Amino acid sequence: MVMNRAMRLVKVISFLLIFSLIFHRASSVLVNPDPNEGHRLFHWIHDFYDEPKDSLDAVFIGSSAVYGYWLSPVAYEKYGITVWPYSSGGQGLSQAKSIIQNTKRNQKNALFIISTNGVWERMSNGAMHSMLDYLPRTLENLLMISDACQIESRSFTESSAFFFPLAQFHTRWSMIQSEDFHYENDGLKGGSRYKDLLSGIDDVSAIFGNTEKRAEISPKLISEVNSLMDYCSQEPEKYLFVTSPWCGNEEMKARMNTVNDMIRARGFPVLNLLECLEETELEPQTDYYDPAHTNIHGALKITDYLSQYLLSHYDFSERSGGYGSWDEAYEEYKEIITPYLTEEELAQLP
Repeated sequence: MVMNRAMRLVKVISFLLIFSLIFHRASSVLVNPDPNEGHRLFHWIHDFYDEPKDSLDAVFIGSSAVYGYWLSPVAYEKYGITVWPYSSGGQGLSQAKSIIQNTKRNQKNALFIISTNGVWERMSNGAMHSMLDYLPRTLENLLMISDACQIESRSFTESSAFFFPLAQFHTRWSMIQSEDFHYENDGLKGGSRYKDLLSGIDDVSAIFGNTEKRAEISPKLISEVNSLMDYCSQEPEKYLFVTSPWCGNEEMKARMNTVNDMIRARGFPVLNLLECLEETELEPQTDYYDPAHTNIHGALKITDYLSQYLLSHYDFSERSGGYGSWDEAYEEYKEIITPYLTEEELAQLP
């Protein structure tokens, strides 16, 4: 009798393990309805966790205001700094504290660069999936998903779709491509290579520039920013706040100014690149692919400017070594971007 019960228990446990593996595999295949978007999110989020522990100089956290402006392999080759773009479209500043707590487990000695462009009141479901679906399913990352849902006031039912993406995307079978079955680390260290960045162009002259205005933000966002500041105050030297030169509507720029004022008032450094447009040498006619993102030409300029700022304000001399994979990443990345660069830009690359 005891033996029979033991055998039944073994069978039940085995079934649950097999079911869990199949369920997880199905979820990983079906997570995102846009294959191109999905692949790049996989590399910005999932590949971060493949990096050796305590090997990065900095982690750059934020929305597309990070991945649409920062070229990590170029920054490494030209300036010798390893800065990972931990970014996803629509990622809110409200999530920064939780992401820092999560990523610090892997990179506790890194500088954390936090984008202040994501000043919206509430993340969309699509933005939440972009940020959460590609996390490796570890206990720590499940806790991050729970925190994200709580911050964004998602109900229990709504939250289940972020723990189990299959519930959201189970109808996507007809859209599956072969690549969906074998996402792999591309080795580019978060280097952006999507079509719009490489070849897109949009004249943003009419909306290029900063504003002196401030806009009211909600008590909820004020509370979230203050909570982030309280957390960062434990090690204030490890945090830098950056506003990318976003050229959208004036209301959003005014909201960014309000948040930046709050951060500066707490004694933290803020680099607002909208205040440095002349120094960055951005050209509004040629250096953007839409009002919210630079193309490859603009991203090279922002990467240069921000890299120089980092080296002049922070000491990255204590390194763990083992940067051969970054050398390889740059060589491969250079091959990818070369067809889209001008002769002058090519001449400036190592």
